[in-house]
Amino acid sequence: MHTICVQGVVPPSIDAQIVDAISRAGSAAARGPTAVIGIRNTEGRVYRLVHTAGVAESLALAAGLERLGLVDDPAEFDKARQGCDSIFSVPDWHPSQQDEGDD
Repeated sequence: MHTICVQGVVPPSIDAQIVDAISRAGSAAARGPTAVIGIRNTEGRVYRLVHTAGVAESLALAAGLERLGLVDDPAEFDKARQGCDSIFSVPDWHPSQQDEGDD
């Protein structure tokens, strides 16, 4: 599993907990197709991208993020535009707060 922060986008205050969830979900033995999971900050911008290897890592990461209160919207309209297979949002952001300046 590999993660990067998007340059110029402010991480939420719970980023350290998110990084911990990412490290716990990772597995050296993970194999399979790569999935890209985006994480939105409180402004609704994707600030972190996580590349998982296989279904097991993706599911483990999803479970860890959900324990933190993040929500995966299966109908997320801009997943492809953001280059993600899934996008989780921190608890303080809701789609009605869509940032019009977001690319």
